[in-house]
Amino acid sequence: MKKRIGFVSNSSSSSFIIAVKDEKVSTKITIEYDLTDLESERFNTYQEYLEHCAEYHDSVEDFLKESKDCNHTQTILAKAKKAFDEGKILIKGEVSSEDEDSISCYLYTEENIRSVMTKDTQFEVIQDTNEY
Repeated sequence: MKKRIGFVSNSSSSSFIIAVKDEKVSTKITIEYDLTDLESERFNTYQEYLEHCAEYHDSVEDFLKESKDCNHTQTILAKAKKAFDEGKILIKGEVSSEDEDSISCYLYTEENIRSVMTKDTQFEVIQDTNEY
C-alpha cells in the first residue's frame, strides 16, 4: 500500500504549512470582507421589510397576527424597527455551504457572523446565518 505524504487538496479540503520562529508568536490572521458582496436584498423602510417577511402569508397583517406569539420573530422585528427608527437600512445577505466563495462557506459553517465580528464592527446583526 502506498501512502501519500505531502499536500493533499481537493474541493472539500486544503492544506497549508506555516513557519514560526517561536511557539509564543501569534499565528492569528484577520480577514476583511465586505458583507454587502453577499447582498441579496436591501430594505430602506420598515414596511418594505415587513412585506418581505410576509412573503409566504396572505398579507403583512396576517404575518404579524401569526407571528405575535413567536418570541424569536418578535425579537427580530423589534431590532429591525429600532434600526429603521435610528435611520439605518437593512441588508439581507445569503450564504450557503454550496457556494464557491470560501468566505460564504466559512460564514455558513462557522458559529455565525457574530463569531467573526470585532469590537470595532460598525454594524448590528439583526438575524444571523445560523439563527432559527
